[in-house]
Amino acid sequence: MQRVGKKDCDALDKLLEKLMKLMEQNRLAVLLAVGASPPPPRSNCSTACGDVKISYPFGFEAGCSWPGFELVCRDTIEGKKPFLPPARVWNNISSYCYDSVTKGMTNESSDTVYLPEAHRLSDTENKFIVGCYTVAYIAAGDREDMRYASACSAFCGPKGNNLTSLMDGACSGTGCCEATITEGHTSYNTMFNPDYNTTQIYNVSSCSYAVLMESSRFSFRRSYVMNSSQFIDTNGGRVPMVVDWAVQNASNCVEAQKDHDSYACISSNSVCVNSSSGPGYICNCTHGYQENPYLLHGCQGLVTCVFVGLFGFLGWEVIRHRQNTKKQALLRQTDEFFQQHGGQLLLEMMKVEGNVGFTLYERGQIETATNNFDKAHIVGEGGQGTVYRAEIDGTIVAIKRCKEIDESRKMDFVQELVILCRVNHPNIVKLLGCCLQFEAPMLVYEFVQNKTLHELLDFQRNRSCHVTLGTRLRIAAESADALAHLHSLPHPILYGDVKPANILLTEELVAKVSDFGCSTIDEKTQVAPKGTPGYLDPDYLLEYQLTAKNDVYSFGVILVELLTGKRPLSKERKTLTSMFKEAMTDGTLIKLLDSDIVNEDNLRVIHQAAVLASESVLDYSRYGKARDELQQLAFADEVQQYPQPPLVLAGLRFTAEMANTRTTSSWQTDSKTTGVYSLEKKAMLSTELAR
Repeated sequence: MQRVGKKDCDALDKLLEKLMKLMEQNRLAVLLAVGASPPPPRSNCSTACGDVKISYPFGFEAGCSWPGFELVCRDTIEGKKPFLPPARVWNNISSYCYDSVTKGMTNESSDTVYLPEAHRLSDTENKFIVGCYTVAYIAAGDREDMRYASACSAFCGPKGNNLTSLMDGACSGTGCCEATITEGHTSYNTMFNPDYNTTQIYNVSSCSYAVLMESSRFSFRRSYVMNSSQFIDTNGGRVPMVVDWAVQNASNCVEAQKDHDSYACISSNSVCVNSSSGPGYICNCTHGYQENPYLLHGCQGLVTCVFVGLFGFLGWEVIRHRQNTKKQALLRQTDEFFQQHGGQLLLEMMKVEGNVGFTLYERGQIETATNNFDKAHIVGEGGQGTVYRAEIDGTIVAIKRCKEIDESRKMDFVQELVILCRVNHPNIVKLLGCCLQFEAPMLVYEFVQNKTLHELLDFQRNRSCHVTLGTRLRIAAESADALAHLHSLPHPILYGDVKPANILLTEELVAKVSDFGCSTIDEKTQVAPKGTPGYLDPDYLLEYQLTAKNDVYSFGVILVELLTGKRPLSKERKTLTSMFKEAMTDGTLIKLLDSDIVNEDNLRVIHQAAVLASESVLDYSRYGKARDELQQLAFADEVQQYPQPPLVLAGLRFTAEMANTRTTSSWQTDSKTTGVYSLEKKAMLSTELAR
């Protein structure tokens, strides 16, 4: 250790005097930076561990340090050294007892123990302890895979006659048994072998026990056998268990040091050490330094406690300054985005409009709800942005992260938001609010739990489910009604990307049109095509001028897809609409239709639906009448005699409740399967459809 001379002491006294004044001037700022004022340390706190001096805010005993700055003093080959302690948790003891009522054994095993993230069961400081007259097993691993198993058995002589040989303190198979575990486990549970029990010696010891606990805290006593509940009743049936921890933003030190921003060993005098109990790492101070390697100036030399306090204070000042600078920069940027996207204009419009039922969310609310846009929250990605599942104020919502919007169009965008927030249609996803404090706007919608029409059609194509003709026509009618409503608004909303993936389905298979609002596209000419191949109107591709007719064409493609079960583009890149037109012309439509929905009873309905689909892609003027006719066809008598059976797809249950509540359909029976016909029957149906 370096010695400090008189001149050094005088200089330190002057420095300390300046430091105390500076600290008094900045005391409030420091307390704000750390969050709250900690209690003062006790007067009898230890100030050293071996030759290492420790000063507040660090400490060893309770009440001698700030939260998170607790240290432990351990004996090492180099003498006493300070360490961050392992965590200790209370663990429930599992018991296996004789029941005098049932004359059998009762297993009171605890539930599986799951450790929080970054913690593991210590394989060096824990032992699996088992009492006598039983065989117990321990299974350990992680949440998905209990890959490790071990057993331990202990006996106390036949029927308890050898109890005189038991000695306090020893645990070697007689009286009790202990076993080690391997490293890297985050969960465990215990089990007892029912073939070994105490039913024969219940008058000596009616209970046994098993538990994973800190080995140094267990000392066997003969009374644990003679009075079988004594150990189980210790501390209310709980014992301490040691839990190791490690920083887990990387699997090892080499990987951790690649990402400077997330690297935990931030002290200049710190060193990274790979975790000994699995993936991850911990930080230590380098030789000649001690205290906390996880702080910017946490590892300090052994010169004097004054320097420790000074560096600690300066460290907090640097962190506070950086935090304030970053916070101010973020606030400026947030305000710039808000103005850029027309936030002030939107506020003024909302005042004029009155109560529009629309919420302006703060940036922090969106970041918290999406866990900073964690990929695990993504539920969909469309042509205009990414959708996240989130929870705001206890309500599950869908947050859509739009792509950038042309600043010159912000007036149109704001007007569209004001109009959309007033849309209240059963087949349109409700827009709840927005956040304009990001680089691109965030739109907040009601959350629709189940799948999309695209996914439902994929399941149908793979024959994983059966979707009736009535259900298909009803979904088409609801979607058409939603599009017509958007087109009829005072400031018409032209969708531009109508496709099954943008039609959500509720639990009752009700269609809800989604994925609008991020774009303010209207009749103006576009510089690039918008939409999805196969659903795009050829007329739109000529001039990129979007109209209501283009949305209707795309809807017609969806109706054809519902009737045929085929994709809009074949492997040969031949469009479904062209194949449909050919089939309608040459009378071969029956070959193109989905056989699951074709039978003699619904032939009239299918023919009319096919005509409506053809008119939707050819004649926009027929759209209004087509919507009404689709609704009538969906609930026609010949269609309703085949109700939609419940669907369970990928863990989500659809319970479509059709108007007709008949419990069976020909699709469900074993003797007849809808869609299976002879060649003669197909020929007859083809002739009928061609009329």
